[in-house]
Amino acid sequence: RSAIENMKQIAYASFYLLLAFSACGSEISEQAKRNAQECANSVVSADYDTLVRFTHPRIIEMMGGKENMIKAVKDSISQMKSKGVDFVSATVGDAGNQINVDDLIVFTIPQKIVLKAPTARITQESFLLGISSDKGVTWVFLDLGPITEEQFKETFPELSGKVAMPPKKKPLIE
Repeated sequence: RSAIENMKQIAYASFYLLLAFSACGSEISEQAKRNAQECANSVVSADYDTLVRFTHPRIIEMMGGKENMIKAVKDSISQMKSKGVDFVSATVGDAGNQINVDDLIVFTIPQKIVLKAPTARITQESFLLGISSDKGVTWVFLDLGPITEEQFKETFPELSGKVAMPPKKKPLIE
């Protein structure tokens, strides 16, 4: 073979490898998005077991375990409903750029929560942080909306400085 033919073969092989890696990355981000939507749906439908399944274990631990977390979420939702506020929908967007930190795959995923109140409709946009420790097979999430940069650094020091906190948005009240 000539040097030109060898270079062509290397170029073709590189191109196909790049396509394969892109497809793999796309599958991982789609899995993260699907799981994030399932997590968001669990809040709207009050499916607390699913919510816990998709919540990062450190958050569950900080809340005193699964049962305490479920109780806290139920109490918060009951308090909202007693004031006439209820969930309308929760949707997620496409996962952002994949970030690899040691054995973790991390994505920020935009989410939009819509609430109805007696005199208004409230739309809050924020982000979920999706984290997988098994190459994208399973995902757990952290709602970045209520968390400060300092809390994030304390709770997830291994991600501090490697994952940027997206800017907070004010709710839209209509």
